Amino acid sequence: MSVDALKALAASPYPDPNHPLPKPIVAGGAALMVATVAFCAFGHATGIGRTVEPAPVAVVSRDLVFTENDDKTLTVRDADRGGQVVKDFDPEDAGFIRALVRGMLRNRTRYGEPAVGAFRVSLARDGGVWLQDLGTHQNVDLRAFGPTQVQAFAQFVRPEEVAR
Repeated sequence: MSVDALKALAASPYPDPNHPLPKPIVAGGAALMVATVAFCAFGHATGIGRTVEPAPVAVVSRDLVFTENDDKTLTVRDADRGGQVVKDFDPEDAGFIRALVRGMLRNRTRYGEPAVGAFRVSLARDGGVWLQDLGTHQNVDLRAFGPTQVQAFAQFVRPEEVAR
């Protein structure tokens, strides 16, 4: 093969019938894909190589119901105390709380759960604050969103526990 033919082959985006892809390259790519799928399946089946985050140990927790009212205010109620109002937010307040709860409510409908129900806010032994959807059992470590967002939810658990 001449130098000009090699340059033309390198410049063309697709091989033509006169210059197909070399079989060893195709076989190597296929073997790499098969090996990747096999290793992933093996790891999933056996647990070898997987990292599992241990469930947080809650020091204190509170079950809450978040309701967005017709006037766009957000009402937070204590699910264990007969729906006692914990806090009301004006329409322009609590943007992070609204967005996170809306996203988790969307997940409820995907799992076939009713779009109403309680969420558990937990203060963990390690100082983290977690939000758990009691319908889908989805957990969100609020530290991933920064200290301001942690405090947005930490206000719903007992203040003496949060102050530590």
